[in-house]
Amino acid sequence: MVYKFPLEITDEQYVTVPRGASLLHIGAQPPFTRLQSWWLVDPDEAEEETRVFTISGTGHELPPLATATTHRGTVVDPSSGLVWHVFEAID
Repeated sequence: MVYKFPLEITDEQYVTVPRGASLLHIGAQPPFTRLQSWWLVDPDEAEEETRVFTISGTGHELPPLATATTHRGTVVDPSSGLVWHVFEAID
């Protein structure tokens, strides 16, 4: 099953998802007020895990967290044209 979780545009944030969830896509959804993330999840999984993300705009310095991360996606704000790059912290 696919679930959606919001991502705020901020230096560091935590997203709690069912254990074993796989990130499918990060994008914008009208009306654009924040980013959205779509995950493949097992709806019967009772345990959760917390994933750590950082988001940075094009031309902005990356937050310290971004040095040990994996790029998960880039999203263009359809209303302003601003571009956001999403990174996930890796263990």
